[in-house]
Amino acid sequence: MTIAPNDILEKEFKTKLLGVDPDEVSAFLEEVAEELTQVIKERNALKAQLAQTTAKLEEYRAKEEDFKAVLTAAQKLSDELRKQAEKEAELLLEKARLEASRILNEAEKKTERTAEENMRLMRIYRENLNRIRGQLQTFMRAVEEEAELKEGPGQNEAE
Repeated sequence: MTIAPNDILEKEFKTKLLGVDPDEVSAFLEEVAEELTQVIKERNALKAQLAQTTAKLEEYRAKEEDFKAVLTAAQKLSDELRKQAEKEAELLLEKARLEASRILNEAEKKTERTAEENMRLMRIYRENLNRIRGQLQTFMRAVEEEAELKEGPGQNEAE
């Protein structure tokens, strides 16, 4: 059975011989009714506050779940980006290695061609040098022979 403050105020008691003072009982009942009214107001305020706090708690829990979901998604995205960056770095590194290898091969081929060209030019130089020497020797003999012819046959013997 629930007792309201009005129930206390409206309650009437039978009087008996040598009973209690009705004014004192009424005054006490008024005090009790006022106190009960205050307790009910406090209880209702606490219920409202509890409802607000519960609603906020649910809101915070929902936000917490959202934050967890966002954080998980961000972590997953971060992991995927890191893996993708690592793959791209590996591809770039491999591409750089291949390019370096190609450049080295080209340089080796060019060095080889240059060495072959140098050898060919040296051979031509030697051939030309030998040909010029031969021509000079022939020219020198021709000059010597002409000089001998101009001097005459007996002049060489006198010397």
